[in-house]
Amino acid sequence: MARVTYTAKRSLIDGHVIGNSYSFDFGASRLDHIKNVIKTDSKSDSGRIETVFSRIERGFSVSSPLVEYLSSDFNIWIEFLDSIAATEPFTFDPYGTLASPASPAIYKMDGDYKESREGIKHFTFSFDVKIVP
Repeated sequence: MARVTYTAKRSLIDGHVIGNSYSFDFGASRLDHIKNVIKTDSKSDSGRIETVFSRIERGFSVSSPLVEYLSSDFNIWIEFLDSIAATEPFTFDPYGTLASPASPAIYKMDGDYKESREGIKHFTFSFDVKIVP
């Protein structure tokens, strides 16, 4: 299981208030580690290469479980993903739940999310996140 806690900002579902925090647990269908090394290589005229290391960005590539179109779960996913779409920070615990937290940390979405149709009326949501240093 995994858990997210976010501040609702966009595409609010009934009963939710803009600016309030909401959480939900989910069974990720994909949870792959991402590592992006930020460095700059410079090559001199003689061919010598010098590398300047900046940092390592770490995160996850996440896919939701199958979600039925326009179900309450579908609407929660849309609210969550739209609320973090402008790289708003949120808490992500890739291996924990409300009852049993494992490693919660602050993350931001990296890029856009994707809705993929699975059959006639089911979708999965895919997105990448990176930890906020």
